[in-house]
Amino acid sequence: MYVPYPYQDFYDRYYERRHEPDFLTESDNLVICLLFDIFSAEIVRAARGKWDRLPAYLHASIPKSMCTIIREAPENSNVQSTIDAWYVNRAAYLLKSYSRCLVPYSADGRVPAARVDLLSQDGAHRLAELTQALSSGNLTPEIVEKAFGASSRFFLDLDLFKDVDPVLDIRNPITQKTAAEESAAYLCLSASSGCHNACVHCGFNGCGPVSHMPYPLFSKLYRLFHQNSPPAAIQRYLDSDPLHYMDPIIGADAGDIALTLNAVYWNQLIPTTKGVLFGTDKAVLEKMYAIAPHIVLSHVALPGEPAQKNMRRLADSLDAVSKASVLTGLQPDSNPPPVVAVQTYGPPEATDSLAPLLARYADLNFIVKHRRCAPVGRAARLDASYLRDSEKKLMEYDSFLNIRANGDITWVNLEGAEYQHYTIGNVLEGPRHVARHKDAVVAAKTCTPNRCR
Repeated sequence: MYVPYPYQDFYDRYYERRHEPDFLTESDNLVICLLFDIFSAEIVRAARGKWDRLPAYLHASIPKSMCTIIREAPENSNVQSTIDAWYVNRAAYLLKSYSRCLVPYSADGRVPAARVDLLSQDGAHRLAELTQALSSGNLTPEIVEKAFGASSRFFLDLDLFKDVDPVLDIRNPITQKTAAEESAAYLCLSASSGCHNACVHCGFNGCGPVSHMPYPLFSKLYRLFHQNSPPAAIQRYLDSDPLHYMDPIIGADAGDIALTLNAVYWNQLIPTTKGVLFGTDKAVLEKMYAIAPHIVLSHVALPGEPAQKNMRRLADSLDAVSKASVLTGLQPDSNPPPVVAVQTYGPPEATDSLAPLLARYADLNFIVKHRRCAPVGRAARLDASYLRDSEKKLMEYDSFLNIRANGDITWVNLEGAEYQHYTIGNVLEGPRHVARHKDAVVAAKTCTPNRCR
């Protein structure tokens, strides 16, 4: 099978281990193939036979057009040719869509966005090849292999998309360190910007409008920074809830990001989320926990927060996690057992009130933590007995590099009464305000200060 860079190492590792005892059950192997967008006549027949027993997140994750093939393709038909045509059609659609996609994507359209061509020359050439093959009906094995690399969320050929400019040689206006030096300590690559939760204690005043980075752009940036930074230094979200990420073009969600980071980069994702809010969140949370079974559920019990709604969100989240069948074959051998950390913000008695709820889920391993919150955001108006200055200790750095969903590169400064970010460039457009050379020293006044959300 054609496997594009950088996924060859994973593919080899997975197929070397697949026949080991207790590595994956037959059902797990089917789930893995469906997660990785690997479809064949054999897999379609197996999925049809177990359709009603597949996890809910798989039903939500498999493209709808492939669901139709799995459920309705006649047994005596040439299913493989149908699958080959599906790959080519899907690849052509995705590449065409990314040649004029919105950056960033916003479900409600409230975030300013621009139409951007994300395809590289290789991507444009691949699109032309696939379009020609579809018009002529000549779907050769070579064309199908090329379509696979352009259509699979997991095995996506990142060379089909434009190179990005991280502007790593520009200096931080606060510390005067270069971005390369700074990102070695702390880098935030925000798949989403903005948040639906609006927690009163949020130091970044995280609230809507919400926007999302295209999945190929996130994958390309993560690969780039993973090569230049310690994996533990790369944060994946800042003023957003990681559970709500989406790319409607390729159908990627937060579970696909967890799958890529965990299986390709061997980098365990441990997200902190307030939990289920929308109807689709349960399937996404179940998928995330099945792939990377280490998650922090944030429960806020502070004045100004809807107490009953927050408790219901925690209960719905625990329901989703408890249904997730952990795919142990995807876990590094050194990983600890699956665990759910429940983190409460508010008075100490808020933790005690969770005991009856947690007792219902005896199959889950819990770590319960109580945290005070920092006197920032709307929490600054709360009673001082609930608060202490912990936000900087939480972030561990006074300033760091952040790449937002629209591609803007910013320095986030945590010093002073208000958090600020300074926009210094864009990964698709290059630097702003400053000359792009290694010895450039940028004063804060030469950048555009903005209040951080």
